[in-house]
Amino acid sequence: MFITSISIFSGFILIVFSLLLWMKDSPIKRANRLLAITFSLLAVLNLLMLFLYYVHIHKMYFLLSWFVPLDQVLIMFIGPFLYFYMLLLFDGSRLVTIRQMFLHALPALPALVYAVYFITLPLPVRIGMLMNDSDPMSWMDNLLDHLFYIQSLAYLLSCFLKVNKQRESNYLIKANGYQTNIRWLHQLLALALVGQSTQMVLCIIQQGTDDQICSGIVVIFLLGTYILIQSLHFTGLSMHHSVEIPERARQGLKLDEELIDSYLQILSDKIVQDKMYLHTNCTMRTVSKQTNIPRHHLSCLINTQSNKNFSNYINEYRCKHAKTLLASKDSEKLTIEAIGKQSGFATRANFYKAFKKIYGKTPSNYLPASNEE
Repeated sequence: MFITSISIFSGFILIVFSLLLWMKDSPIKRANRLLAITFSLLAVLNLLMLFLYYVHIHKMYFLLSWFVPLDQVLIMFIGPFLYFYMLLLFDGSRLVTIRQMFLHALPALPALVYAVYFITLPLPVRIGMLMNDSDPMSWMDNLLDHLFYIQSLAYLLSCFLKVNKQRESNYLIKANGYQTNIRWLHQLLALALVGQSTQMVLCIIQQGTDDQICSGIVVIFLLGTYILIQSLHFTGLSMHHSVEIPERARQGLKLDEELIDSYLQILSDKIVQDKMYLHTNCTMRTVSKQTNIPRHHLSCLINTQSNKNFSNYINEYRCKHAKTLLASKDSEKLTIEAIGKQSGFATRANFYKAFKKIYGKTPSNYLPASNEE
């Protein structure tokens, strides 16, 4: 019952995150969709292992009559999809060629051949191979398992080393004009490496189908739980979390006084009066689109007139609004996180960082002082 519960829980989490990653608009949308496919494959693998576990425990072998080991084919694509996700994450403009896709899909070919061969076998032989009851032909299934372990560990290690190298830059990467923190990915890959290595060792030592299925379910459960914890900690999907990098004013770009006055009036109408800064999607791109001010003009205007970059410029308005909420009588009815969200901050961490940078203390420290006043 416990294995069934954690398997359903982790499968549900992975499916939900796959859908969110696929649908959510993001500067790294192409990369996120590959990650969504990776999580989907993990969810499918999790459900198939749960099915085999259920059959083993209840000895309902008749359910295996229609089972085809396509899971062996699907899991061979988890590593390549994760690898291509890393490539697009570090270089969003990169093109993945058909030749590259074919080369990385080659390890799935033996699994596909095995699935076709498996269908042609008599039913008793197929059930014996699935149940691993010392069937003389089950060595093929074991060989594919070992191939998967070697392939997945190679991809995981390659991705881990690539992200680990990025630690020198404090986990920050630039993608399409945005800055993204990939600390969560480093931790996820480390967890996956430890879990997969442990599973491989256990399965080689014990040579048991039940142990193999259970260890696989536990590894996927740990990955799903980690993703859930990350999302709760960052009050949003951490893999979507990105901050726009303010464009530097073009060298030699000068705006005449009349144009500056016109732009300042438009900004006052849109940002101050309409309170655009209260929206979490208030980025240079959206402000440029709604004000019809070219992005390089907008960046130059904010840098020269306020001596701030765009993020600090918007965060100052947000922190002033948050300060007003904290000082109001209604602050007792709101949590710090709720005040941050009402002020336009996407995450609690961003709210605390920006508020402390401007006022020298965190919102929670400011709250008692404002109440005393």
